[in-house]
Amino acid sequence: MLCGTPSGGASTSLSIHFERPVRPYLSRPGRKQVIEVPSSASLDNLRAALAPRLTVDPALFRLFHGKREIASDADLRQLLSIAAERSVEPQLRVAEPEDVILPPVDAETGAPPPPGMPTETLQMISFFAFHPTAASTEEVEALVHRLDELLVQLGALGTIYVACEGVNAQLAVAQSQLERLREGLREAGAALGRPEIGRIVLNLGETVAVGSEPPFRKRVVKSRAQILTDGLWNPLDWQSAGEDVTPDQWDMALQQEGAVLLDCRNLYESKVGTFVVARKGAMARAAMGGAETEAAEVAAEDAAEVAAEPLGTDTFAQSWDVLRKRLAEVPKDAPILTFCTGGIRCVKVNAFLEQELGFHNTKKLQHGIVGYLRHKREQQEKEEEERRQQKAPPPMDGSSRTSAWRGANFVFDRRTLVGDALDDTEPS
Repeated sequence: MLCGTPSGGASTSLSIHFERPVRPYLSRPGRKQVIEVPSSASLDNLRAALAPRLTVDPALFRLFHGKREIASDADLRQLLSIAAERSVEPQLRVAEPEDVILPPVDAETGAPPPPGMPTETLQMISFFAFHPTAASTEEVEALVHRLDELLVQLGALGTIYVACEGVNAQLAVAQSQLERLREGLREAGAALGRPEIGRIVLNLGETVAVGSEPPFRKRVVKSRAQILTDGLWNPLDWQSAGEDVTPDQWDMALQQEGAVLLDCRNLYESKVGTFVVARKGAMARAAMGGAETEAAEVAAEDAAEVAAEPLGTDTFAQSWDVLRKRLAEVPKDAPILTFCTGGIRCVKVNAFLEQELGFHNTKKLQHGIVGYLRHKREQQEKEEEERRQQKAPPPMDGSSRTSAWRGANFVFDRRTLVGDALDDTEPS
């Protein structure tokens, strides 16, 4: 039956039949329901009309008229046109997706998934940027407003801190929205005259599968005195903070004789995972004297593997006195290698080492542990694909495993620990 609306133009009633696998996701009971859409409706119009009736995104499901799938705007409009010509009410079936795992439903109660449950694969993201010149209070508030609006548009959850010194973010974003996030950052940077915001590179961590516990429960975008509280009395130049090194360069730097390896994280993070140094013919020094914990040693033939010694701090602001004592006898030209979860702490540590302590050969792991583990996973996947294509067996000695990381990575969301797909051993 066709319905007309006096002021909004013609609309059409559709009879919707929800198939059995879809019914647990209905927000109200009724396997058959009637909705109205514009006579020239698009799939987006149809999904918008279905949205109040479902607890998950309607785009997850497939639509059918008889055996024909309605997969495009043209398909839908043709159906509506034929129904209008015949003066009949068009019928659609809402069917389960073919290649998407729906969020779980309570087996006993049949309750729909809780709010916030991912309905598509989420990408864990972190990013930060330090302003070359301090932003004004007005600029900070303007950026807070723009970034908050952007997260609302993306349906993203997590935390963004904005301060006069820069911006720091930890987010969970649907994979389909990554390019929109990049565009939003470019637009924000251009609008505020802060090109460094537009040049931000997203640090992609793990993915979170559909139906998993959401890593974040809410969206927080707010201004703070600092994007990373450091406790320093004198502000430093965060643009002068040593050299960034890629994961492959990092692996080579770890073999450099006399290098000092500094874990810039807190002790509770260091306990669950860290980098190790392996050098032939000599025991590597993971950190210089005064360490509060002993590095474990794993001997293998003429090689030695030593874990980086943590600073032993409970908060980042405690780092400075520890560094002064730890590095008191280290030559100023010694290569110093720093790492942390995503890279932001190393910026402040390396700036302190160079500007306050006078070191001039500092390097920091680009994108931190998160970026390193991602690179190693991609490297391993590429090697496995090449072996598969060549029908070659995996190396018997495990020589393809080149990761210097051992253990798990501590992350600041509801997951807490993220296992390393390359190595499941306990940290040394």
